[in-house]
Amino acid sequence: MIEIILQYPFTNKSVADDSNGMSVLFWASLPFIFAAIYWLKAKKMNHDWSVGIFNNTLPYSRDNLLEAYIYLAAQLIAKDRNNVREKIQFISSHFGKYFKASDYDFRASLTSAYKNPYQLKAVSSWLNAKVRKKNQRIQIMYFLAGICMVDGRIIGSELQLLEKIAFSLKISSREFQSILAMYQKTGGHSKSSSYKNTHSNSSSRTLSKKSINCRILGVSENASFVEIKKAYRKMVKTHHPDRFHNESKAQQEIAKSKFIKIQKAYEYLEMVR
Repeated sequence: MIEIILQYPFTNKSVADDSNGMSVLFWASLPFIFAAIYWLKAKKMNHDWSVGIFNNTLPYSRDNLLEAYIYLAAQLIAKDRNNVREKIQFISSHFGKYFKASDYDFRASLTSAYKNPYQLKAVSSWLNAKVRKKNQRIQIMYFLAGICMVDGRIIGSELQLLEKIAFSLKISSREFQSILAMYQKTGGHSKSSSYKNTHSNSSSRTLSKKSINCRILGVSENASFVEIKKAYRKMVKTHHPDRFHNESKAQQEIAKSKFIKIQKAYEYLEMVR
């Protein structure tokens, strides 16, 4: 009996020491475990991109759509490495605002997509097959144009790629110019209110408020108000938020923000007609 009493405290102390030691070891190794998981995930992501993950057998899902967004964004960032941090913040803010339910690690995917730039045709083909409504593909172009305009301008190489993407997504030239005009600013002759025109030798040019609003509606500056009204009604059919009532909340919010600009453009041109 005496022997048992003497050994019992010793046994408890040993168990406690072992438990504390295991706890310390676990918490000390946790950062390495997370780092290993992140490394393996990034390596798999890079492998997936290198062999080509987009084809028409890839099912439509929120994550796959985000992957397409990220791939196109990476190619635009590669065209202009200025203000990369601000562009990544724009992407993060866009996803945080419009894809709130997603826990997608876009930074790892962005890095992998940036390293594998030769899949534009495959991504575009997948988007055309899986995102069949044009107004949803136009939303993608809004996002891409927004990345380019983070620094207040679109340089020639960016504009060329944007045009290529728009063409591959079956966006018309008029619709493409309308998208660009959404981000155009009036004012002096600073770079912050311009974009390079690849169809002319001028490095940049500014537009009047009337010119911008005409571009948003896809009409010429000499258009009659009848033509303006007709163009506005056509855009309403494409962009009205009600047309997105069966879509995700993200798409509804994007549609609403852009439709407000369309409305303002029409109201301005109605006022100055």
